[in-house]
Amino acid sequence: MLGGKSFPVTARIRSILMEMYHCHFVGSLKKIFIEGKLLELLSLQVEQMTFKKSGNSTVLKKDDIERIHYVKELLLQNLSNPHSIQDLASLAGMNRTKLQHSFKEVFGNTIYGYLADERMNKAMGLLKEDNYVKIAEIARQIGYKNPNHFSVAFKKKFGYLPKDVKNTATAFS
Repeated sequence: MLGGKSFPVTARIRSILMEMYHCHFVGSLKKIFIEGKLLELLSLQVEQMTFKKSGNSTVLKKDDIERIHYVKELLLQNLSNPHSIQDLASLAGMNRTKLQHSFKEVFGNTIYGYLADERMNKAMGLLKEDNYVKIAEIARQIGYKNPNHFSVAFKKKFGYLPKDVKNTATAFS
């Protein structure tokens, strides 16, 4: 069906895989949850295939792809206080529109969507590795001034609150 082609693992696909990995359900409820997520993954793969076939994607030059990866590295180096899109465009030597379009083409996500996903992934890692750091401190480290806003965003991405990760990590240490 995919014509022997592989498609990139986008931030959304990575998020779904993480949700499956961290599923807290058991028994038949877990089976239903996993099956639903598998259908979601399949739909995203079919969407990628359809997008490629419809010709909506453009062929980016190698130089442009390198610039987009440079922008990604800039984002990852400073998750808590990222550059503005205009600053990123200037640093990459592109106009704002081309940067945004090219970034989405390469990574399957907007710049701020990618940034939000990476912040949450970093937060998950921090929650798992250090049981003694307060959630408010983790929120601050990844750029949230308000811990409640962080908790809401975390739950939206992963389906559970940051305190649930800390409680689980503490229970197994």
